Amino acid sequence: MPMPMSNDAYEELDHRLSAFIPAQRRVSDPLRLLTWGTDASFYRLVPRRVVVVDSEDEVRRILQCCTALRIAVTFRAAGTSLSGQALSDSLLVVLGDVAGALPGEIDALFDALASLGGRGVVLAPSSDGGSSALLRAPADAIPACFGPDSAKRHRDAAAGRGVPFRELPLASLALDLDVPEDVEQFLRSRTGGAATRRALRRKRA
Repeated sequence: MPMPMSNDAYEELDHRLSAFIPAQRRVSDPLRLLTWGTDASFYRLVPRRVVVVDSEDEVRRILQCCTALRIAVTFRAAGTSLSGQALSDSLLVVLGDVAGALPGEIDALFDALASLGGRGVVLAPSSDGGSSALLRAPADAIPACFGPDSAKRHRDAAAGRGVPFRELPLASLALDLDVPEDVEQFLRSRTGGAATRRALRRKRA
């Protein structure tokens, strides 16, 4: 699929997506796009836009928009290979497993990085000892680790390399959806958007 040569297609995409994707789930500013430009590999592709979706209908409508505008789409989700295949220099669509994430707490991650002078590592651990969010600047400041003990490995890596580090226990990021029990816990909570909760209830039924 040919890539657009100007910003016009992406500006039109912004306009179309604004009709059904809230602003807090659309990323277009350069700093935040840069943080999405790496995964566990040594590759880097900085996306032109990032969209976090929370329903099948949103995915369908995004694909319709991108087909009409001839914009390439890459998906990143739990289980997506992280050896370069989840990178994009076009539109990156993120299927978040941290379904209750609040925009203010995402902003807190970037504020914490700024408090470190714009370089270092900010970690938001999950309740099972994993990592719900890891913000690194530069992207290779420490390796990305995965699994239920990844938070400890990120702490140890930052200490071992002498990298400025800050850990934020953020309530909306504490629960990530890895197993069916996580979904039940999420539905018992008061977090997450209405569409997300409806979708999870449909899947559970």
